[in-house]
Amino acid sequence: MDRLGQAIVQQKQQIARVEQQSNFVRHQWIKARGKTESMDWLKKKHLTSEELVESKKEQAQSDEFAMQRFLILKNT
Repeated sequence: MDRLGQAIVQQKQQIARVEQQSNFVRHQWIKARGKTESMDWLKKKHLTSEELVESKKEQAQSDEFAMQRFLILKNT
């Protein structure tokens, strides 16, 4: 019976160690996921900002072209 009791104690200790490791790894994973989500948000924000700048450039070019065409047609 004593050997059985020791085996039970050892198994409980092993379970406690594994649970502690599992909790640590879970915490690390949650931190990593948070960082990844933050980086994804920043990437999306940056891309959206670049798209807005590009759109404004295209609009300015279009406006300039339309103005030049208007002035050419007005002077002819």
